[in-house]
Amino acid sequence: MNSHLPRARRIALSLFFAAFLSCVHAEPAPLDEVVITATRVPASVSALSASVEVLTREDIERSQAASLADVLRGVAGFESARNGGPGTTTSFFLRGHNSINLVLMIDGVRAPVDGFGNPLVADIALAHVERIEILRGDASALYGGAANGGVIHIITRKGAGQYAMLGVGGQGRRSSQAALTQSLGGTEVAIRLGREQSGRLSAMNVAQKPAANPDQDRSTIDNMTLHLVHQLDTNHKFRLSVSQVIADIEYDDDDFGSGNTHDTHDLKRKTAGAALVLTSRLSPRWRSEIALSQSRQTQEDRKNGALKTSAYAFGRASSDQLGLRWVNQLAVTDRSILLLGLEVTEEKFHSDATSSGFRLKKDDGALLAGLSHEQGDWALQVNLRRDWLATQDQNTSRQGSEERNSALLGVSYRLSPVWKMLAQVSSGFRAASVGEQTYASGPLRAESFDHRELALAYKQSAHQLRLGYFWVDMKDLIAYDRSSNLTNLQARNRGLELSGRSRWGSTDIRLGLTVQDPENLETGKALLRRSKRQASLKFLQPLGGGTEWSAALNYHGQRKDFGERLLGSYGLLDIGASYALGPKARLRVSLDNVTDRIYQTAYGYNAPRRGVFAAMNLQAP
Repeated sequence: MNSHLPRARRIALSLFFAAFLSCVHAEPAPLDEVVITATRVPASVSALSASVEVLTREDIERSQAASLADVLRGVAGFESARNGGPGTTTSFFLRGHNSINLVLMIDGVRAPVDGFGNPLVADIALAHVERIEILRGDASALYGGAANGGVIHIITRKGAGQYAMLGVGGQGRRSSQAALTQSLGGTEVAIRLGREQSGRLSAMNVAQKPAANPDQDRSTIDNMTLHLVHQLDTNHKFRLSVSQVIADIEYDDDDFGSGNTHDTHDLKRKTAGAALVLTSRLSPRWRSEIALSQSRQTQEDRKNGALKTSAYAFGRASSDQLGLRWVNQLAVTDRSILLLGLEVTEEKFHSDATSSGFRLKKDDGALLAGLSHEQGDWALQVNLRRDWLATQDQNTSRQGSEERNSALLGVSYRLSPVWKMLAQVSSGFRAASVGEQTYASGPLRAESFDHRELALAYKQSAHQLRLGYFWVDMKDLIAYDRSSNLTNLQARNRGLELSGRSRWGSTDIRLGLTVQDPENLETGKALLRRSKRQASLKFLQPLGGGTEWSAALNYHGQRKDFGERLLGSYGLLDIGASYALGPKARLRVSLDNVTDRIYQTAYGYNAPRRGVFAAMNLQAP
């Protein structure tokens, strides 16, 4: 760990105890929040050993965020890198892990990934999201491969009646979203649709990439969802969701310096999915859920209007995923819940790029079990999972198979009515993606991870904080070596994490702090695009009369990028205000990047400058 970590520890502890002293004049205690992501069964946050953060519908609306990456900014342990404006390729880093080492869930169903293992994070329509649960730390024993950094669970709005959002802002941003919900007997039908547009941003920095086109790159994302819930009887309910997202993204590419300033690049992306979920209460203590899901994503990567099939291009690519999940919750006692499940997934990936094309089929079958138990001041969580994986390269007829075990043990102990000690150990894995297997010069081993965490949590009335120290050993991490070859390396991360919220009078305050050291052990250098220091501070102040204002300050330290390039540290200040025009209408205005800071999350790519956005949110009675 570098020499700055002790200083950061002192800062974190000072903040922690400052919040403790503020509790002398505490507000009435809020209800203990219930989440499902950390155990796959409903559980109160106070009983969890895992680190979980929740963004509510109000949090999402106040942020006026254009994308999932923007709304998650400020969450402790989270950072992102984006190749331009909203809609462009975006990488998520959670607790220093690679961007493909996290799982994105939507309403309990694992979201599809592309051929490189990237979850499709850019196309989420936030207007239709009810809450976001962020689980930090390895969850492979719950969700399988790639859940090593954690899980981001999107829960969409249901039974919300009729609502609409119309917004307009700088840099060509336009947003229009609407939903209609109607009950027909025992069936509830919801239709959600909308469009997000942005522009007036050249994706690539021509001062760093002089061969790139300096034009203004625009993006348009259309979303459509049909959501149907039918109550068969008092014990059985099924849910059907059918969705489609169509994205047209203009971007820049200098083609490794061989392009020219007149080249245009366009990525057309279409994602269609369907999920059928049957929830049954088979007895007073037995709840069962069967889910069948299917998704298909197609992409067309074009240069100057022609399909781009050169090396490292997408060409015409597709990914198909079919999944079956059966999960059972058994209440052994009033304080013990047993989890038993079966998951089967079939994935097919195809790309016709000339030198980087692939046709591969992957199958994954898994058995999982878990136990959540509370006894007096103790709470225990145990999860075990076994995955059977098989791959078939349809270009070469090469086949492979392997078996992997994952485990998690979490314990919490209540030291007093307000203090709690937590500990968690876990192990997980991630198999190489299709894209990684294609680009590697030789066979790649699956990554494996050992995760440890100790934490101290405080909660009294409207004040809560969590201070944790985590360490992760990344064995056979798939990354580029000194010769730019994709291979297996040894890496690790050690980190201190502080997150919490407090209410002083009517003022709501949230804070986050992460100090970490994600390190490639073979080169002794930091893992790419991950900062060692992140901090956030958010304020919300109601002013009376239906008016409120908010401010958010986010800081990210220096990061290394490819080619030993250094990305500078930066701080962003965002402010917002809202006014209730009536019981069902609210006007919101936000100003992002108030100081008009020039910064980069990926070398050679521009990030949005200062911009204002105003939106009208309407909710029908």
